[in-house]
Amino acid sequence: SRSAAAIAVSNLRLQKPVPLMAEFSPYYLRTTELIVNKLSGKKITAEGLSVLYMSLAMAMHFFGYEFARSTALSIFTSDTIGFTSASSISLAMACVTPFSMFLLMIYSQQLENNGPRVALRNTSVLCSVSLLLSGLTVYAIEKSATLQLIQFKLPYYNKQTKLASLSLGKAVVWVLYLLQNSYAHLLCTQHWSFIGSVLTSAQGARWFVSIAGLTSLTSTIAAGIVSRLVNYTS
Repeated sequence: SRSAAAIAVSNLRLQKPVPLMAEFSPYYLRTTELIVNKLSGKKITAEGLSVLYMSLAMAMHFFGYEFARSTALSIFTSDTIGFTSASSISLAMACVTPFSMFLLMIYSQQLENNGPRVALRNTSVLCSVSLLLSGLTVYAIEKSATLQLIQFKLPYYNKQTKLASLSLGKAVVWVLYLLQNSYAHLLCTQHWSFIGSVLTSAQGARWFVSIAGLTSLTSTIAAGIVSRLVNYTS
């Protein structure tokens, strides 16, 4: 009989992959396995390979998160489409917790209905698409004078933020900032949960620090790329 770790690994695989994935995935996985075996000098187990893939996925997640964090904060505090009041960030941070609860409700529903494999895939796709659409919407609003005229009247005048109405651009930026501050924990918790379910306590004590270091490294690299990218495009 297969071990619980092997079952967890198999549960994360797509049951009905699309033709492109069906052709690409086995080649990619086999190539990665050969490279790891060559570097380590010994054959890696299926459990070890699954932890490696999930660690790389989490590292890439934090690589992308660094782009989203820097961009969302810059847009939120910009003079053109963002919020200039210092109290706006405090208010937005206060809204992060209920927004995180909203994402957690979506995840719980996915987990209950589809299991952990599909829940991880769907929440990853949801967060990625939401960030992409938010960015494209902000770009479209900045380029369109018509969209900039759209206003949402607030129920009361906020003396601290000095806002009586909220433009479409500011509304999108607000949601983008909440999403950026909420989605990272939702996804990385699932990554760590899988890794922790595969590794034993002794293996976890050995590898958890290295895995965390890998995510920190990719975040640092992304931060350097962001600064260079801003200088290049400005």
